Amino acid sequence: MRFIDLPLDVYNPVITFILTFIVPIAFINYYPAELFLGKGFSAFAYLTPIVGLISFVIAYNFWKIGLKNYTSTGS
Repeated sequence: MRFIDLPLDVYNPVITFILTFIVPIAFINYYPAELFLGKGFSAFAYLTPIVGLISFVIAYNFWKIGLKNYTSTGS
């Protein structure tokens, strides 16, 4: 199931927690859309750029670790 297709309100609170804090998919569309559409105020919408930057730094560090440990086949 693609969690990004539906609003977070339809999911169990445990799933909402996971999609907000563990795998921050909710910051891609839900919180910014909630702010722009005026459906309610959420401070998480303003944290979207910070979460994006943190996610980028984490992914970049994993990329560097992968490059450091890469060995080609030699062919």
